Amino acid sequence: MLLLLSSAWTLDARADDAPAHRAARLSFLQGDVTVDHLDNTAGDPAQINMPLAEGARLTTGEDGQAEVEFEDGSVVRLTPNSSLGLSVLSVDPAENFHTQMTVLHGLVYAELRASSKYFYVVDAGGELISPVANATVRINLDQPPATISVFDGTVQVEHARTPEADGYKKDVRAGESLTGDASDSSQYSVSQNVEQDSWDEWNRARDQAAADAALDRTTVRDRFAGDQGYGWSDLDANGSWYDVPGQGQIWQPIRSLWVWQLGSLSRRRICLGVGLCVGLDALPLWLLVVLERLWMGMVAGGSRLRARRRGLRKGLWRRSVCHQHRSSATELSSSHPAHS
Repeated sequence: MLLLLSSAWTLDARADDAPAHRAARLSFLQGDVTVDHLDNTAGDPAQINMPLAEGARLTTGEDGQAEVEFEDGSVVRLTPNSSLGLSVLSVDPAENFHTQMTVLHGLVYAELRASSKYFYVVDAGGELISPVANATVRINLDQPPATISVFDGTVQVEHARTPEADGYKKDVRAGESLTGDASDSSQYSVSQNVEQDSWDEWNRARDQAAADAALDRTTVRDRFAGDQGYGWSDLDANGSWYDVPGQGQIWQPIRSLWVWQLGSLSRRRICLGVGLCVGLDALPLWLLVVLERLWMGMVAGGSRLRARRRGLRKGLWRRSVCHQHRSSATELSSSHPAHS
């Protein structure tokens, strides 16, 4: 924990000089979900709110489900037996955010926002999908070629030209589905309907869960979210905000000793309730969530340790009392021998 806090101070001190680093947030998971790393080391079991850096690959098992959230609220959801790679997470000199993902296999839902600051490209077997307007898309790559079905909005689907075949660009609108041609990459077919899939209801349920969480929305995020806007729904739903004169907005988690402080000039700090506040201007909200959960674990672990120590002291005290009673009884027996 001390190492994490030390890192936080270092990042805060270098905030003006350090290059922008990005990470997506694993905002939901269920069942068997693993994360493979950029260095090709063995995959680790995924954890909720886990940061996902550029190069990470998320894979769901037979019962696995996962949701990846980005800074502007865009999300990508994986159904069982699916895999998604985060190929590019970058910020250009003009502070535009570029995200490129690769659907390796499976059934994926993407809800992507279109703006002049955030740019998304999803590669599904060579079909490059990007939002023209805010869009909800289902991508089926159980077997190539991919089928791209648009529920809302509009996306552009592009297949790059190769020496062997021409490419194409096609806008696909709500209610349409596009499927590439496996034998000719320059050809595709568009149907004027979206066939239902059993996982469509699951995606709608996740949307409803997000809408329910939005009911707890506060106005604090409007002042401080900036380009790291994810995670605010968790803060609003799992704690409360209050204003401290001269300090700014304070967030108090439920059942935790952490206090997260959003002070003047958009400074983010963590206060431990003992006069110690840590500057976190350079850290995104997902890391604040991770730090808070670590602290909650430490508090719980400390409570268990204190309970064990109390139990140990009680046990020693009982043994001491019993020993004293036995000693007294022995002395009494020696001073009053039995009559023959």
